[in-house]
Amino acid sequence: MQGLKELLKIFNQIKNEKDMERLFQEIFTEKERETLSNRWLLMKEIHRNIPQRDIAQKFHMSLCKITRGAKVLQEKNSLCKQLLDKNHPQKD
Repeated sequence: MQGLKELLKIFNQIKNEKDMERLFQEIFTEKERETLSNRWLLMKEIHRNIPQRDIAQKFHMSLCKITRGAKVLQEKNSLCKQLLDKNHPQKD
């Protein structure tokens, strides 16, 4: 996946939100951006312990996609979980 590695390097070079948003607008379709956004939002919902069926209904997604997200968050060294813990800490 040569293109993906190059794209990741490009993403890493962008240091402000405005430029990143502009790049996303230029290279992703509206539907692709919506899919990326919804994937992140469903991860946030899983992180908040919202039931998977409720998430599926809210985002009109299959339970398979949501289960995949749940598995990612259960992994020992999940970067997604680390980012969610840092940016969206759960309240006890």
